[in-house]
Amino acid sequence: MSLRNQLYSYLGFFYVILGCLGGYFLWLDDLPLFFIVEGLVLLSLPVGINLVKKAMRPIEFINFSHQVLKQGDFASRITPFGVAELDELAGIYNQMLEKLHNEQLALGEQRGFFDKLLQATPTGIVIFDFDDCMTTVNPAAQQMLGLNGDEYQGRSLKSMATPLSIAIDENYAQLPMLIPLSNDKRFRVQLSQFYDRGFTRNFLMLEELTEEMHTAEKEAYEKLIRMTSHEVNNTIGATNSVLDSCLDYAEQLGEEDKEDYSHALTVVIDRNRNLAEFMKRLAHVVHLPTPECRPVELVQLITNVQVMFQAELARRNISWIEQLPPGGVTVNLDVHLFELVLINLIKNGYEAIDKDGALTVKIENVEKGLKLTIEDSAGILSIEDKHNLFKPFYTTKRNGQGVGLMLIREILNQHGFDYSLDCESGQWTRFEIVMG
Repeated sequence: MSLRNQLYSYLGFFYVILGCLGGYFLWLDDLPLFFIVEGLVLLSLPVGINLVKKAMRPIEFINFSHQVLKQGDFASRITPFGVAELDELAGIYNQMLEKLHNEQLALGEQRGFFDKLLQATPTGIVIFDFDDCMTTVNPAAQQMLGLNGDEYQGRSLKSMATPLSIAIDENYAQLPMLIPLSNDKRFRVQLSQFYDRGFTRNFLMLEELTEEMHTAEKEAYEKLIRMTSHEVNNTIGATNSVLDSCLDYAEQLGEEDKEDYSHALTVVIDRNRNLAEFMKRLAHVVHLPTPECRPVELVQLITNVQVMFQAELARRNISWIEQLPPGGVTVNLDVHLFELVLINLIKNGYEAIDKDGALTVKIENVEKGLKLTIEDSAGILSIEDKHNLFKPFYTTKRNGQGVGLMLIREILNQHGFDYSLDCESGQWTRFEIVMG
């Protein structure tokens, strides 16, 4: 039984006794005492009820406080009770509620600003719970990680099995670091902590640096190529002119010296010409024209390029395997620039195989558009090679210059095509181009 009911029961019992006493005086026909008792009842009843209400006000205050704190409704206020002690306490409590309400509003505004900032920032943010499961992933991070909707909720980063999430999980202990992917994209990943209810929680900050690093690399190698090309071409032109003149003196030598003399000068001249050709290839990377895109029949373009290498592939006993749509496909691209891409990829493929293998060319429809895959059966690349091949002048060939993939990268970037290079050591190397 509640305290209120107990008090009212007590008053009821008291007034029942007074009623019985009044009835007893009435039975004795003692009207003065009867009226005195009844008057006492009538006068004391409101006083008793009022005292019960006042006695219950501290309980009401406690109950109200409990409900406010339980529901977090800090906008509520306690009305005065008419009791000095309680009214003073209620005033203090109302001041506390007002302060809590203002802090609640400020926290709400800060949370709203934080949510908008998370949505708008180009920096990817991934917040984990105490068990390192993802609770918040902003749109930028979803795009970088390749996530859709709320599929990440309550899951670990590793379980998402996307290229970036796998790479981050593999290098988690080494963070912060720059992580390169097989599609030539590079991300700076930082791991930090914050306190939540006295315990630390982890969060990641992801920043894509692909465009900035491409620009910086391009500016650096363009400057290097211009300086080198200018000096080398001037030197080669003058040197070859002198060497050609020197060849004319071969006729004045004896037969025993003539052949060696001519051979030595020819080797030097040929080497100079090779150097000039190399500088010309470097200059192509710097001075690539802006693509003039138009609808091109891709299957026919691949067939035309394959004809150029048919004899070389046969000489090396390399099979050409096609998985191309029979009706052909039309893609908007610059035919001359894209032809350079195909030539370099096919050449890289058969040089990696050397002899006795297979080159596979495949076209298929994917979610983002059309995917062209060129795969060789050599599989000579390592994981380290895969992450470094798009760096300027990096090569795995003994006599390579690392220019081919630079050229491919620049052409595909100008077209806005996505691309990736993957490998399985000893089995295959695969270059994929996605044309949206």
